[in-house]
Amino acid sequence: MPRKDLKRIELWLPVNHPIFKCPKGTWATTAKEWLDIGAELAEMKDILMEIKRMLESGSAFPVSQDKNDEKKEDSGFNPIAFAEKLQDFFG
Repeated sequence: MPRKDLKRIELWLPVNHPIFKCPKGTWATTAKEWLDIGAELAEMKDILMEIKRMLESGSAFPVSQDKNDEKKEDSGFNPIAFAEKLQDFFG
């Protein structure tokens, strides 16, 4: 990628930051990789929050016309609790 398509960022990090455990000369590449991963995690968190909102509002569950659905046993899976666990895990 040509440099004209790039922007530079300067970071000040504590001397005990984990990036300094990486070999000198790889810090910029490692920092970019970690920033990319962080951006992906932030996007995943937003998606999880939307899923949680849908589950809590009930809009994630289609209304069934099948009367037999009411007779089926509960699977034991709690989608709201699952969404909350995912949110706790990803922050």
